[in-house]
Amino acid sequence: MDVRNLFGNFGSAMKQKMTLEIDEKLLAEAMNLSGITTTENTIEMALLALVAEQKRQNMNAVFGRVKWEANLKKMRRTRS
Repeated sequence: MDVRNLFGNFGSAMKQKMTLEIDEKLLAEAMNLSGITTTENTIEMALLALVAEQKRQNMNAVFGRVKWEANLKKMRRTRS
């Protein structure tokens, strides 16, 4: 499974080899819950999910700063 397709196109991925110390129980739980069968794909999915969540939170911060200027009651009347 190519996990990059789940969160959009990130172009051609540049990969970097590294050694990591990872909690084995946490990794096993993530693999079991996600159904992902390789450590590499599980870690990549976790990174993509983290990036997507941070982007979502950043967008939520912007939404609270936009001034609402429409008339909701009028908008609802025109739909019926």
